[in-house]
Amino acid sequence: MRLRLCWRNNTTSTNMTGKRFILFLSLILICAVWLSAEEFEFRHTPGQKFRIECKIFGTQTAAGSEPIKNQQEYKTVRRIKSVSNDKSGREISEIEDNSYYFNQNITSGGTIELKNTDVVTYKRDQFGKMDVSPGSIFPTMRELPIFPDKDIQPGYRWTNDALEVQDFFNDKHISLFPFTAENEFVGYEDGDDGKRLAKFIYQYHFEQTNSFDGQMDSRILKVVGTGKTTMFFDNTIGSRTEELYERDYYIYVSNGDMIRSTVVHIVDNGIRVWNPVAAQDDDKIVSELKKKLKKEGLSDTQIVKDDKGIKLVLENIQFEPDSAELLPSEKKRLDKITKLLEQYKNRGLLFVGHTTNRGNAKDRRALSLERAKSVADYIKDKDGYGDTKMYYYGRADKEPIASNETESGRKKNRRVEIFLLDEE
Repeated sequence: MRLRLCWRNNTTSTNMTGKRFILFLSLILICAVWLSAEEFEFRHTPGQKFRIECKIFGTQTAAGSEPIKNQQEYKTVRRIKSVSNDKSGREISEIEDNSYYFNQNITSGGTIELKNTDVVTYKRDQFGKMDVSPGSIFPTMRELPIFPDKDIQPGYRWTNDALEVQDFFNDKHISLFPFTAENEFVGYEDGDDGKRLAKFIYQYHFEQTNSFDGQMDSRILKVVGTGKTTMFFDNTIGSRTEELYERDYYIYVSNGDMIRSTVVHIVDNGIRVWNPVAAQDDDKIVSELKKKLKKEGLSDTQIVKDDKGIKLVLENIQFEPDSAELLPSEKKRLDKITKLLEQYKNRGLLFVGHTTNRGNAKDRRALSLERAKSVADYIKDKDGYGDTKMYYYGRADKEPIASNETESGRKKNRRVEIFLLDEE
């Protein structure tokens, strides 16, 4: 009897221990799931900046033609202009994107030509819902993704309406392609710096025929497209850190009527990397530079702060007649400017050339570009500036700061502006 009772007691004890163990494991699993679930949001503070660098590689093939390989690089400086709350309590950020598109590989040596620049301002709430002015080409991908307004766990999937905007012929005739994005929160991975990053995948497919209601460029009859993006997100700062994407589009371009078309096949892939930019006391830097300007006795040179940052304006810059060759007197001025900027050379420099309205548009554009490059090249060759990233761009007579009807006004418009960038 005692043996049997002891045996029964052991069984009961073993069963109780097993139940407690199962309960313990269940609690661990519940806690693990609870800890891995979180709500994702875009979070911003006024004045915050990001530098977004992008590289795209792809091919374009028209029916009966050999594939054309292409490569594009661009950089966007994103600035948070303001943050506020609407009546429903949503946090709304006003965002300004300054994008710079390059004519060459930016890892190559020398000064780098910008082939285009764009500035756009829009609003976005903390989940990704966007408010963009009608007719704006950028951002091209909108509301991709929109985060759920709740905690989500790895493996969670959802959909949201999104929009792609394209200017296929680069002549400001835009096409709108609404689609449904399929999103998945995959899980977590460690970034290069050891930080835990959330990994998302969003993809889409659309097939849109032109109904000629103004939503698509009339030269395009139909577009069939698919895309997939892998996004890494740092929820501690509320920002993307990297995106890897691929696209495959068939574009049916009209041959002059609504039936016949040439099919253009575009396949590309790219990478976008987000880099937070350390805050700079621009007011302090401007004050210091103005003191140095005065000390050096530099005339026809102004230092101002605008929406892009700190700008040095070299007015009445002198070149050989009808050329981009600097006069000796201007080289002396640039020697002083080089010394002035030495403390800030790690930030990178953008040179923008301007002209008067004399001559034809093509010549003005070429002259403004060549003169910006001439100034950039001169400073680039100076000791200590070899590793400084320098970009140049020509604006011709599109941004006058004075009247072109007077000689004094033309002297002001005949200028090169130097911007201190946020390359650090």
